[in-house]
Amino acid sequence: MSQSYISEAVWRELISYTIQWNAIDYSTKKLDINHRTIFDMRHKLILALQELSETEHIPLDGVSELGEIFVLECYKGKTLPGTVGREARKHGAKAPKRGISDEYVCVCTGIKCK
Repeated sequence: MSQSYISEAVWRELISYTIQWNAIDYSTKKLDINHRTIFDMRHKLILALQELSETEHIPLDGVSELGEIFVLECYKGKTLPGTVGREARKHGAKAPKRGISDEYVCVCTGIKCK
């Protein structure tokens, strides 16, 4: 929220919408803020979370829940590296292979339960 003209309440709403996987357009309509501003705010949030995960060690002990999700590897906004071995996908396209394949990236998460 550093050097932001947006109030803390709006930031909290945006964080809530982001955690709930709501689209940027949804946040734009609900918060009545420009699409580009919401986009920039989300990226600021994501970069802060990434930096936190790289610097903070959060131990999981006691009762913890672990989960995983497989998402399609994405090169949005970038040219495909020569090692990818596939054509670019259109927005919303599915992988040609069924099930978990080399086109998916595993995202592992963990949370400490109360």
